[in-house]
Amino acid sequence: MRGKNALEYAETSEGGGKRGKNALEYAETSEGGGKRGKNALEYAETSEGGGKRGKNALEYAETSEGGGKRGKMP
Repeated sequence: MRGKNALEYAETSEGGGKRGKNALEYAETSEGGGKRGKNALEYAETSEGGGKRGKNALEYAETSEGGGKRGKMP
């Protein structure tokens, strides 16, 4: 679920999560108040349920649905 303009904002925050500055700093939003990553190279997807996101898109691809930690490989 990526946003319309990746250069400005990817997705909105559904649940009080703060949006990032741009795609280089924040890719996806947190749906459930979860913290977003530093940039798209380090954090790709959001955590649905307040779970922490992985280290980067190469190691962590999918989101955690329910606060669970994401896997190592996509």
